[in-house]
Amino acid sequence: MKITPEIEINGKINKYWVVTIIFSVMTAVALLISSSLEAKWLVASMIAIIGIYICFVIQKELSPFLLFLAVFAIPLKIDYYLLYKPTYFVETSGLPGLPVSLFDIVLIILSLHLCFQILLGKHKFKFYPSISIPVIIYLIISGISAFRSADLSLSFSLFILMVKSYIAFLFFANRIRTKSDLKIVIFALIMGVLLQSIIGGIQSLSGGTFLKGVFGIPEAAFRTQIQGEYVLSRIGGTIGHPNALAKYLCFCIPVLLAYGFSKSDPAIKKLALFTTLLACWTLLGTLSRGSWVALGLTFSFFFYETFKYYFKSRLKSIVMVILFIGIIVGATLSMSEDVRIRLFKDDYGSAKARLPMAVVALNIIKEHPITGVGLNNYTTVMHNYDHTRESQTYRFPHPVHNSYLLIAAESGIPALIVFLWLIGVAMAKGWPALKSLKSSVSLIQLGLLGGLITWLIAAMFDRDFPGINIMFWLTIAMLAACQHISSMEDEKITYL
Repeated sequence: MKITPEIEINGKINKYWVVTIIFSVMTAVALLISSSLEAKWLVASMIAIIGIYICFVIQKELSPFLLFLAVFAIPLKIDYYLLYKPTYFVETSGLPGLPVSLFDIVLIILSLHLCFQILLGKHKFKFYPSISIPVIIYLIISGISAFRSADLSLSFSLFILMVKSYIAFLFFANRIRTKSDLKIVIFALIMGVLLQSIIGGIQSLSGGTFLKGVFGIPEAAFRTQIQGEYVLSRIGGTIGHPNALAKYLCFCIPVLLAYGFSKSDPAIKKLALFTTLLACWTLLGTLSRGSWVALGLTFSFFFYETFKYYFKSRLKSIVMVILFIGIIVGATLSMSEDVRIRLFKDDYGSAKARLPMAVVALNIIKEHPITGVGLNNYTTVMHNYDHTRESQTYRFPHPVHNSYLLIAAESGIPALIVFLWLIGVAMAKGWPALKSLKSSVSLIQLGLLGGLITWLIAAMFDRDFPGINIMFWLTIAMLAACQHISSMEDEKITYL
């Protein structure tokens, strides 16, 4: 039996209390400063205090909590803009400058800690060349396009955010090395989705007055929309826009559903399944038709692969998928009047507007096929390429609602090709898991593939620049990490 010297115990206790006192002073100062600022900063300080309490009083471990906080903070709109240009076109583009968020702060802390661990030889760094090479090429092409833009400040602000997103990928892909790390990330996604669902529900009941100015963008977090003779309400949670909330949920729902069927902690599995149901109901509240279609097709893929694995029959799997999807669609239409109105009532040309918007984007691509018009500069030049009968860019002055066309228009066709190359590599990392769905890691990979497929489909109906979508990069990082974890497990089995 090993006896720890008393002087060593006292040293650990003293170190623990010193760190706790330092952090307590820091949070007290943060509270004093944030009390004189916007409400969202007070909320951020309170989150920090709760986190520190959990770290040093309950767990006494900082790194796992910060990993949890990094994932949990992704949808929180607690931003400070280093550069903000409130021009008409920039406001409609949705990318008004260079924000620094709570997630960014946590990412910086964790990345520095990981770098120290790598330098000290305590952690091996993986470059993941199959993913990093297309990403770097994508960044180079996008950077070249930025020099051709009409507004360099907007272009390079977006470019910096793209670089940050790649750093986030490298961090998550290197930090998530074990099943315990995966469990922390899944739990953070569960808590994040629960928060969005609760806030979204209260927003709907309060008419959008709940948490105004604390989370999200007040003008966009809750919206009303005319549909025929009806007025519908759309919720945006803390993210600030209903479509953005829908995309976040569509990344999370397949992962949580897959985890709910894995052989993991029973309590977390039950919580994941409950959160999945709640998230699906919240998704309906966003009234995002593109996300509904995308998730429905993803569910078809998810159920098909699962039934095919267990039934060993493609025909039986197809029949079960049709049955399940039919039940889900029928139950949804019968229970939700808003969904019926959104799908079948007059939307005053909202869906049809995407066609002339695509025409404008194609006109831009024809004129600038190689370098595009520059990152984040679509709305600054779109009027010059609008030859549509509807004068679409004047009636609806927003970027094209197709992420692939947006990439090609702003950065050129080569950038789009490289981006599709990246997607193919990412999906290839998860595809082998479909052959064996026995392990929890394989099921998580199935869920991650589902989230990525959902985004790929929804991206055809809405604008979302993937270069700065942290959930997009987290999904790719987790696919890479899961492949690494699975390979390590296979090596252990072979060795034994």
